[in-house]
Amino acid sequence: MAHVIILAAGKGKRMRSVLPKVLHAVAGIPMIERVLTAAEAVCPRPTIVVGHRATDVIAALGPDRDYAVQTEQRGTGHAVHCALEAFKPGDDDDIVVLPGDHPFVTPAMVRDLVSSRRATDAAIALATVRLDDFEGPRAQFSGCGRIIRSKDGDVAGIVERGDATEEQACITEVNVSYYCFRGPWLKGNIAGLGSGNAAGERYLTDLVSIAYSQNERVIGMPLHDAREGMGVNTPEQLDALVSA
Repeated sequence: MAHVIILAAGKGKRMRSVLPKVLHAVAGIPMIERVLTAAEAVCPRPTIVVGHRATDVIAALGPDRDYAVQTEQRGTGHAVHCALEAFKPGDDDDIVVLPGDHPFVTPAMVRDLVSSRRATDAAIALATVRLDDFEGPRAQFSGCGRIIRSKDGDVAGIVERGDATEEQACITEVNVSYYCFRGPWLKGNIAGLGSGNAAGERYLTDLVSIAYSQNERVIGMPLHDAREGMGVNTPEQLDALVSA
């Protein structure tokens, strides 16, 4: 089976709002509600990681859901670690991780991501967006991590924008933070994530280079519609999504 973890613990400082970021609405529906609809296509009871203003998120979504608490916001890798401690996935589980602030994710994409991982027995399958440039509406993706491909076309690593060299920053295939992991592999490697980066956080993306170093496959699945990969960090980006 597949289990879904939804990341909803961040502070969202750049939103300049007391409302938790994931509760901001697109077309009248809170972003996290839209993500839950996609998640439930493969997992009836996703685990929602809460942290900043956790009581507000739980009050909005209701108590009859599965929650994990990230008491300190120490990065996406740490958030997933908190979720794994809150539930015990089976040895044959796929584990999907979705951000709670990407309201255009679809049930079909989640199913395709799981199918892609299973078909290749990759340690990780992840969704990407391929762009011509970062101009105009595509500027929405300029802060995303850059996809590093190996010679055989698999994903060898992801470089976060804040850690990228000038050359890497010019790469126009980006990570949009949708992942499917082989469950036992994730459980065996999540604790090994370090925090030696510009933000001092435990990046989930570092699992890609760990898998590559172990000669495990990492599959990049380009989305057909870039809109599906759009997320929100600022009020301006929220406005762009509402009009997208």
